[in-house]
Amino acid sequence: MTAVLRTRSRNRRGAGRLLHAEIVAAAAELLDVSGDERAITLRGVARRLGIAAPSIYPHFPDRSAVVLAVARQGFAELSDGMRSAVDTAGADPRRRLAAACRSHLAFADRHPARYRVMAGAIHDPAAAEPLRILTEILAGCVAAGRSTSTDPGATRCRSGSACTASPTSAPPPPRTPGPPTSSTGSPHHCPGSTETTTERS
Repeated sequence: MTAVLRTRSRNRRGAGRLLHAEIVAAAAELLDVSGDERAITLRGVARRLGIAAPSIYPHFPDRSAVVLAVARQGFAELSDGMRSAVDTAGADPRRRLAAACRSHLAFADRHPARYRVMAGAIHDPAAAEPLRILTEILAGCVAAGRSTSTDPGATRCRSGSACTASPTSAPPPPRTPGPPTSSTGSPHHCPGSTETTTERS
């Protein structure tokens, strides 16, 4: 894919927050198009937005801050997608867990490079929200008697956050937003009725 340059009109006074968001969006686009974190440069972002590179500094002190902002946006998008999927899955806790896992997988498949960047920021506070959502769902499994464990947090950790791994194109980093891949590099499926949940007789 070829990056598309765009001409940007000057922001009105007080619209600095808009430029901040546009910088993050442009960096994320560069990452998605190239598949390589190194494509995110201040000059590259500025060129994509049609602004001068120094215009970025009032919003981000350096390139690393831009990359971190992309990761944080990724965690927010991942969380929003998981919540939306869970909300439409109905009341059954196993269906809600499966929906969250499928949403997680879909995000990783759509944005493999962004997912790798997120894995590098796993200790940032923004990374806690997807895990909080999973813990809440697992607590529902426990309350409904659909779990072999009574500790949702431990179950989440033991099952690799009860979700899926990074795509096969991404190396499996430690403690990523999802569980590790299998030995063949294929992503694990949602736990369903295996380790995490059990069917009622």
